[in-house]
Amino acid sequence: MKRDDLTPYPQGGHLRAIAKVEELVPLIKNQSDFDVLFQHLNSKIRIVIMRTADAIEKITLKYPEFLQNHKNTIIDFLKSAEDKEFKWHLAQLAPRLKLTEKEKVASINARIRKLK
Repeated sequence: MKRDDLTPYPQGGHLRAIAKVEELVPLIKNQSDFDVLFQHLNSKIRIVIMRTADAIEKITLKYPEFLQNHKNTIIDFLKSAEDKEFKWHLAQLAPRLKLTEKEKVASINARIRKLK
């Protein structure tokens, strides 16, 4: 699967609408597909990021191991995310990661800094 294959799914509408996320989730069948979807979190378009995060959250309920390849990126997002909707999704994803003690502290500190 290529990134462009997934591009239409997280687009359009307003932030609270789930759009085609329910159609997107079943298309992600393996780690490779998930990795392609994960790239959409780097979009410049807020709604694409939100819908992608929503899909990732739903997918990783069943396959939390898909997140492990992206652990450092998720920790970085925890430190840098500005949009409240994205922060909410990240807060749901973080506990699904297998983190070392050092990474747990960094993750918690990043969330605390964001609260200030």
